[in-house]
Amino acid sequence: MLEGLAPPDPPLSDGVVTLRLPDVERDAETMIAISEDPEIRRWILGGRPERTDPHEALEGQLERWRNRTDAIFSIDAVVHEQRVGLLRVLFGLVNPFGFGELGYSLLPQGRGRGYARVRSA
Repeated sequence: MLEGLAPPDPPLSDGVVTLRLPDVERDAETMIAISEDPEIRRWILGGRPERTDPHEALEGQLERWRNRTDAIFSIDAVVHEQRVGLLRVLFGLVNPFGFGELGYSLLPQGRGRGYARVRSA
């Protein structure tokens, strides 16, 4: 658990994408799309994620924030009405060093548009 881990307020944005807290009602439809997308499933260790109720899955993402174990963001792009993906930062994967891991998934409408690329300052 990380002390002081809290969702950013306001959400993080560069004018192209916004990283915000997942919203149970707003993101339920894309939660299903993310779990069923073959390209996303291809890269997830263990293959297809367990099929769960999208509302429960999103509540679980918010619970990880509250427990301060993961930081999970919805990725919104200014030209899309729904989120285009998600970003997850997992903390404390290897003790005693406390490494973290960053992972993201983009839906087809978000791929190839530079939404997840690293930009230099």
